[in-house]
Amino acid sequence: MIAEVSTRPRRGRLPAMVGHPDEAFVLWSAARAEANIAYDDWCSSPGADAYAVYRAAEDRADAAEAELAMLACAALPAA
Repeated sequence: MIAEVSTRPRRGRLPAMVGHPDEAFVLWSAARAEANIAYDDWCSSPGADAYAVYRAAEDRADAAEAELAMLACAALPAA
């Protein structure tokens, strides 16, 4: 279970260290796993706090997925 949640809003894209689809995939995979765990925690112990943790984790996974998609498309050869 996640013990601490940052309430500071995250703006923009993933950190600048992500510049290759493989790196973005690793970050997305970790974010997705965290969101899945947070969802399971919320289901087993429903409540506003658990839901907020789940939604924050889901938002991070969504942002990582968008970054991965953008980098993967940029890596495709031009038609």
